[in-house]
Amino acid sequence: MRQKTAVPVFDRVAHDIGGAKIATAHHSDDNADAVLWNLTRGTGLAGLAGIPIRRGNIIRPLLHCTRAEIEAYCVENHLDHVTDSTNLSDDYTRNKLRHQVMPVLRELNPSVGESIGRMSGIMRETDEYLNRISEKELKAAKTPYGWSCEKLLRCEPIVLKYAVKNILEKAAAPVDFQHTALIIEAMRTNGAVDVGGGYTASCVQGILRIVPQKFDAEDICMPILDYMREHGTRIKVRDGQPFEIAPALAISGEKINNLLLHDGIPCDIMTRDTLIRRRRAGDTFTDHHRGVTKTVKKLLNELKIPRELRDTILLVADGSTVLWIEGIGTSAQAKADLTRDGEYYLINGGLNNE
Repeated sequence: MRQKTAVPVFDRVAHDIGGAKIATAHHSDDNADAVLWNLTRGTGLAGLAGIPIRRGNIIRPLLHCTRAEIEAYCVENHLDHVTDSTNLSDDYTRNKLRHQVMPVLRELNPSVGESIGRMSGIMRETDEYLNRISEKELKAAKTPYGWSCEKLLRCEPIVLKYAVKNILEKAAAPVDFQHTALIIEAMRTNGAVDVGGGYTASCVQGILRIVPQKFDAEDICMPILDYMREHGTRIKVRDGQPFEIAPALAISGEKINNLLLHDGIPCDIMTRDTLIRRRRAGDTFTDHHRGVTKTVKKLLNELKIPRELRDTILLVADGSTVLWIEGIGTSAQAKADLTRDGEYYLINGGLNNE
């Protein structure tokens, strides 16, 4: 089977019939070819782990069998089988390994396929272990805007490399050995690295972040009422308690109250001129704790929000008066008063950040 072309078709069939597994005929010889191919290109433990027995709904029940064993079984039980014609041509690099390199290795060790399979299993277990350890370190190093360079640099070198790899994967940014090494050096020097794919690894103020190189600050600007119809949660408050929620939220009343105080905007102060957008020059925000008004630019600077993130933050504004800032909460003008009956829109962006 040629997985890259066939599996998408089988995916659709599996989806249509519901809950199906896709079994492929990969065997131990295929795994040996894959490991050797990865080795020639340069690889980490994941490449040396070879073909996984299971990935998602794809299973490979014959992976521990050799091709010869499978063919012998078919002959003994009078079963027909099909050989992919592309397996016979050396136009494909893997076939050169299969036809020219593996025979030499079998002269040295007739059981080379099984030996590579055992090694692959060890590499897979090691790779999974290092991924788990690195995820624990990433959780411990997480900050509101990235990961603490200081904490990550305390890790063992191999764990640090896995942590950086996982950060890149989370951002859907390209991953390779050279970029990983450059990022680790940037973590020590508060530098930045172009990692390709439109992303930069930035280490500013001791925080590692993967950020887009280009960001369109005008990618959202619309009346908040229009936005809320699709993305908002409407809550009614009576006698200090929320009593009707649409859509329903499966969270406690106490948490809803906290969310309202942080991310709830009274419906009666919203007009067609109230917009959800990115920041603009001249925007001001009044802190509801102290009643102090300052520019949004100054506020974000005081909160030490990274410069490259400031133009990505959503806010709700009526003219230049900002009522709510993503991650910061509501202003004095929009603060929820749960002692009064009323209706609120809870911005789902705020809910997701909790």
